[in-house]
Amino acid sequence: MSRVLAANKNDTISFDMNLPPAMLGLGSSQVFGYLKGIQRTLNKEAEIDLKINIEKWDRTIARLETNQTDVAWLPPYYYVKARLTNKKSQIRPLVIYNAHDSTKSSFCVYSKSEAGYSTLEDLLAAKISFPDEESWVVLNHIFGSDPVMKQNQIDAYHFFGGFKTLGRESAYIALQVNVIDVTIINKLYFDYIRKFTKSGAGISAVTCGAPLPNTILVYRNNIDPRIRETLLMILTSMHRDPVFSKIHQFFKVNSGQWSPAEDADLKPWYSIYNEGVRNGWQKQLKNLPSQ
Repeated sequence: MSRVLAANKNDTISFDMNLPPAMLGLGSSQVFGYLKGIQRTLNKEAEIDLKINIEKWDRTIARLETNQTDVAWLPPYYYVKARLTNKKSQIRPLVIYNAHDSTKSSFCVYSKSEAGYSTLEDLLAAKISFPDEESWVVLNHIFGSDPVMKQNQIDAYHFFGGFKTLGRESAYIALQVNVIDVTIINKLYFDYIRKFTKSGAGISAVTCGAPLPNTILVYRNNIDPRIRETLLMILTSMHRDPVFSKIHQFFKVNSGQWSPAEDADLKPWYSIYNEGVRNGWQKQLKNLPSQ
């Protein structure tokens, strides 16, 4: 790693993320181990003291807006939500995940292959899980884009027989043991789970939505420009830099890397968020018949 753009000694950067009990198919202890490794590498190679904070998405947004943290892992839906609900928002995209030479990927509805589901119509009265507001809104967007569902004005709220809010790994397990019938997961995330749990046989996608911009890392726009440029240099070279060799396996799963991001890259998410507001999907989430 070049030190040409390295931050000054003793620079401290606060980084927020929402860490579930498991992540990317790994146990929480393994995840924390990798995070500690990244901390040590940044301290040694770039003279950056990285402080990692585990926060919920809404709390992360509030901390960025009030200068309590500097950078965050923030799904694009929540980034757009922050920008649209606060005209003075100082949150900006730093990098976007690029996999298989694309910064977009699909959310898919998965089921056990033996169930024989092949279309959305087959899922009538099924029990579905989703991890958060983002996935719920995307699920409804998929329904709104399906010709049959659109023609009959059927939405997810009135279509499914039961709902559960489960983290992605938990949903993956629940699907295997028949606690739920279907779940919605981003395809890239599903590939990670399948890779690192060494399972996934017998689980297939019933349908997938149109590709949407991938997950992003964001920063507050009043951060020191020198630190921003240093972070951008480190992140966009992390997939090949030998000092980060211990995490290269995560990039190799889908030939991934971090690429520079701009607000315009997230335009499809603005459309989906506004579509949800018009149709009341966010409000529906608070009134689901069962969880």
